[in-house]
Amino acid sequence: MKRLVIAVVTAVILLSAGAVMAFTDTDTLTVQANCIDVCMISSTTDVDFGTYDPTDPLPNTDGQGSVTFLCTKGSSYGVFIVRTNVMSGPVDTLDYDLYTDATRLIVFPSATVGTPDTSPGIAPMTRQIYGKIPALQDAAAGAYSESVTATVEY
Repeated sequence: MKRLVIAVVTAVILLSAGAVMAFTDTDTLTVQANCIDVCMISSTTDVDFGTYDPTDPLPNTDGQGSVTFLCTKGSSYGVFIVRTNVMSGPVDTLDYDLYTDATRLIVFPSATVGTPDTSPGIAPMTRQIYGKIPALQDAAAGAYSESVTATVEY
């Protein structure tokens, strides 16, 4: 008997709830976003030339670094490094240059973007930076450096 009462009460509640929700109405709405065109540098690796021997007649010091960045898929971008190509030391300076290739034939752009590339997607991209110090520079012993600015223009 107790089960029958519970079943009847449950049925009455369900039927009355269904009767209250007998009508519906619908409409549409838009879900939207605007994906921006952006690039950002995520990391850099310094170009470290190590030890330079100013008495060696051959260019004897090569350095290598990198810049890693990511861009919105389809973004047109270019990479350049703002620099003077002169490292300052205790009393003198050392000339150097940066290149885009390991053979050190193609100079890395220093103030403007060369031919732009297009980002294939959000995956990080790395550009290697190859450096060379010319031989026989008349420079005093000591530490030399220049602070440069890696730039991704988009």
